[in-house]
Amino acid sequence: MPPLDGRLRFVFYMGLLALLLSNYVAPTRLLETAFRAGGPELYETVGLMDLLGADGFSHESLYASLRVIRRILYIACFFSAIGFLGRTPIYLTAACLFALHGMTMGAITSSHTWYLPVHAAILLCFARSTDAWSLDHYLGKRFRRYPRFERGGPLTSSGFARQLILVTAVGIFFSAGVAKLIDGGWEWMDGVSLQWYMQEYAERRATLGGEPRFPAIHAFISERLWLCSALSVFSMVIELGAIGALFSRSYKHLLILAWLAFHLGIYLTMLPQFAPQAWCYILLIDWVWLTTRARDFWHQRPFTALSLTPHIPSTARVQAGVAFGSALALFWVIVSFAQIEEWPISHIPMYSTYVGHGKVAGVPWDDFGVATRVQEHARRCQKTQCQWSEIRHFGRNGRAWLQVTAASGESRTLTPRDLKTMIWRRTEGLIQQAIIHDFAAKPTGRLAYQPDEPEYPATAFLVRIAPRIQALLGNEAHYERLELVYRLHDGDVVVASTLF
Repeated sequence: MPPLDGRLRFVFYMGLLALLLSNYVAPTRLLETAFRAGGPELYETVGLMDLLGADGFSHESLYASLRVIRRILYIACFFSAIGFLGRTPIYLTAACLFALHGMTMGAITSSHTWYLPVHAAILLCFARSTDAWSLDHYLGKRFRRYPRFERGGPLTSSGFARQLILVTAVGIFFSAGVAKLIDGGWEWMDGVSLQWYMQEYAERRATLGGEPRFPAIHAFISERLWLCSALSVFSMVIELGAIGALFSRSYKHLLILAWLAFHLGIYLTMLPQFAPQAWCYILLIDWVWLTTRARDFWHQRPFTALSLTPHIPSTARVQAGVAFGSALALFWVIVSFAQIEEWPISHIPMYSTYVGHGKVAGVPWDDFGVATRVQEHARRCQKTQCQWSEIRHFGRNGRAWLQVTAASGESRTLTPRDLKTMIWRRTEGLIQQAIIHDFAAKPTGRLAYQPDEPEYPATAFLVRIAPRIQALLGNEAHYERLELVYRLHDGDVVVASTLF
C-alpha cells in the first residue's frame, strides 16, 4: 500500500474533525449527553481505564479534564490535517481521542462504531506528516530557519500505517463474523434472527415515541424473511471473507464497496450508524491504482501496471514493523475466537445471537417469566459469558422497569423521556446486569424484595442511582420510593426497592 499522501491526510483528518463535531455518538458529543447528565451514579470505568486507576478521580474532575482534552483534540486534529508542527499534532489527536473514547465508554453501554477511528488515529502515528502538501513543507521553503520536524524513515515513507489500519478493519469485521458463527451458528443465516432484530428496533423506537429512520424501507425488508435471509448470508460472507482483503488489492476494493453497502443497510433498517468507521475506509483505498485502472477501463486499453509501494531495504526497523503487523493480525484472530470484549480491544458481538422460534441462544423465551428458570439462567450467566441478546432479555421487551411510588400507593413507571434517551440506554444496561446478579444471589423461587433481608444486588443498584433519578424527576417530590419491577407469567413482582 502506498504511503499516506498529504492530500489524503488532509481529507481524512478534516472529515474526522467534522464527525467529532457533529456525530451524536462521538466521544466529544457524549460528554454532555451521557457523561455529565448521567452523573457519577451511572458512571463506571471500563477496561484499560479501570486498570489505569481512572476511578480514583472524582466525576467532576474527570468531566472538567475531558472538556480540556476535547478542545486540544479539535486543534490537534486540524493541525494534523494541514501538516503543521510535524507529527506532534498526530500524537495529540491519537492520545486525546483514545482518552475521550475510553472515558465516555464508562458513561454508555457500548460504542463499537468508534473503535476503528480510534485505532486508526493511533496507527497513523507511524505515517509521515511532512510532504509537499503540508504547511511545514511550505514554511520550510519560505523561511530558512524553520525547523525540520520530520526526517524520512523506512516505515514512515511507506504504507506501513495504512496497512496496519487495514489489518484492524479486517480484524473488526472478521470478529463480527466469528461471533455470529460461535453464538448463532450457521443457522444464523436463515434470516429469522435478523428479522427479529429489525422488528425489535421498530418496537423500541415506538416506545420512545418514534419510528424507524426509513419506515417504508424497514417494513419492506423486515416483513420478507427471504430478503432477511439473503442479507444474513451477505453479512456472514463479507465478515468472514474480510481476510481476503489482506492478500488481493482488487478484492479489497470490492470488499470496501460491500462494507459500505453493509453499513448503509444497517443505517436504513436498524439503530447503529457506522459513519465513523466507514470514513476510515478512505485510508484503505489505493487511489492512484484505482484511478489508473478506471482510466484504462474507460479508454479500453490494457491495464497499466503500477508499483505503488517504493522498495524498502530490509533493516532492523522494517523487520520489527513486519513482526508487529503479523502480531497485530494474530492478535485479532485471538480476540475473535476468545470473544474478548474489553476496551480498547473488542470483538463485535452485536446481533450475533440466534433469536427466533421462541428461543434466544437456545433458551425458551418463556423461561424468563418463570422464577426458578430465570434464576438458573442468571446463575449460568454469572459463571460463564452469556450471549449478547441473552443478557438483554433479562430486561428487554417490557420485562423489567423502574417505577416511583408515593406513600399513598400511587406509582408511575419511568419512561425513556423521564430519564432522557441516552441515560435510559445506560440505565437499561445496568438494570440487566443488576437483575442477573440479584436473581443469582436470591434463594431459589423467591425474587420479591423483603425489607428485613440483606441488601441484594438490585437493591444496591437502586440505592446507587436513586439520587440521579430524583434529580431528573425534578418537582415530582411526592414520590418517596424507587422500585425495580420484573414481570413473571404469574404477575409482576417488585424485586428491589429503596427510599429517595
